[in-house]
This record gives sequence, structure tokens and C-alpha cells, in this order.
Amino acid sequence: MIKNRYSTGMSFRPLNLIIVLVTLASASYGQTESPVQSPARPFGLDIVAPVMLAASDEASKQFQVEVLPSLLKMTNLNLSERVGIKDVKSVALNPELLTLKDDSTVRTYFLGEGAAFKNTLGFSTEGGSPFDKTAQLIFPDSSDPSALGGSGSAIRTTRNPLLAGDFVDLGKFAGGTTLDFFLISDGASGGKRFFSTNHSLNGDGLIHAVSFQKDGTSYFVIGFEDIWGGGDRDYNDTLFVLEFKSLGDGGGSGLGVPEPSMAMGAMFAVAMMAGVSRRRKH
Repeated sequence: MIKNRYSTGMSFRPLNLIIVLVTLASASYGQTESPVQSPARPFGLDIVAPVMLAASDEASKQFQVEVLPSLLKMTNLNLSERVGIKDVKSVALNPELLTLKDDSTVRTYFLGEGAAFKNTLGFSTEGGSPFDKTAQLIFPDSSDPSALGGSGSAIRTTRNPLLAGDFVDLGKFAGGTTLDFFLISDGASGGKRFFSTNHSLNGDGLIHAVSFQKDGTSYFVIGFEDIWGGGDRDYNDTLFVLEFKSLGDGGGSGLGVPEPSMAMGAMFAVAMMAGVSRRRKH
């Protein structure tokens, strides 16, 4: 859900202003490590790599300028407060789509969050649980001061270390590898409950991750719901973008063929429900 720390209304800062501020904050085109790194390590897991600043290399600059604005617009319109997805199965993430067809590099961009909790995002290549031997953290604390919709601050702090476009390189993976992602609900504050893109691992038996692919690109978006029992079903509690680049001669995406329902726009050809109350971080 969208946080608004400064008022009870829904006043939104223009998204393009935040994007410009983030872009200007990066002075070079080489990767630049974010000066604010969360120390949270739930379950004693280590990070795969430090978080890098948005637009601090050529690929992330292209993402920031050409891709991020449309993704933020879409999420603000469709994955905001008081908007829930009734037909979750139609947009539920199919874990098989996260199996690489070629040797590939994988990057994770932070898109946003609308959660009361300080959630932790991680991944593994052997099952989708934080207890897998390959499990590592991506964003130990996926808290964002600007919040979905652009309300709030655009300054990273120790309590809110991420801004849209910040990224982590997960590394190189062999073709045939399946990546599974997990969200530790309130992990940065000691939470122990987790939800996975491998839905069979979710203790409440419910789907907690939805996905779609930006048309004609290698950008793959995943949104998590962080509440046991399904919560408000807005799936905006942690939103991130995967970029897969094949190391083969043809380049391009290392993913298999996306399922039709994942095309941008088709995701929200479903009914919405109203009346969800606002949550706040404490």
C-alpha cells in the first residue's frame, strides 16, 4: 500500500521530478555503490552484491530514462492503495518462466514499495526458500522514502535505503538455471515469515507474487504481497524488475517465451476492489 508520511491525503510528487533528481545524483557512468547500505541480514544470509546507485552505468541510465517512467506510471495507476487484484491466478508468476534458456547475466532493479513492513528480498537457484544453500539477499531492506506515487522524500536514509532504479547485479548463470525469489516479510525488523515465487512454499497456500513483462523488452517485473493470508492483494509491497541478458551470440533476453497474460496492460484487465485501509511504517 502507498505510504504518505506527511498527510492523510493522497498528494503525489510528480514522478518525473524524482527520476530527474535520481539521475542527476549520479555523476559518473561507471557503477557507483550506494552510500546507504542496509546492515540487515535476516536468517544470517549474506548479500549477493552491494546495491548500486540508479543511473550509475550505461545500462542503468538507459533503464532510468527509457523504461522506469512507464513502469512507475503503470504501477501507480494499477498497484496502488485501495486497488486489489481479484483474479490473482490470471497474473500469478509462473516459476518456469524464470528458467534461463541461455547462459545469461541477471540484474535486479528496485521499482518501489507500498508496505508498512521493512521487507527483505532475496533469491536462490535451488528452490526459492531462504533456507536453500544457494540463498542470498538482494535488497536486505526494500524500504523507499519516496513511496509509490512519488510522495515523501527522494533522499536515501538508513531507514529507507532505496530509490527507484537502484540495482544489484546477481551475476552470471548457466542456461537451464532456475531463479526463485523470496520475500522475508518485515525481515529487516526481525520478521521470519517468507513468501516465494515458488508458490508451493508459501505456508498459507496462497499466491504472493504476480508478474508481467514489458512488451518487446527483456525487463520482467515481479510484485509481492507481504501479508499472511493474502492481505489486501495489491501486490505492491515490494516491486522489482529483472533484466536478463543472454551471453550467446544473439544477445537479447535469456528468458524463455513469456506467457501471453504477462504483457503489460493485460495484467490489469481484471476487476479491482476498493476500501483497503492505509498502512504505515513504524
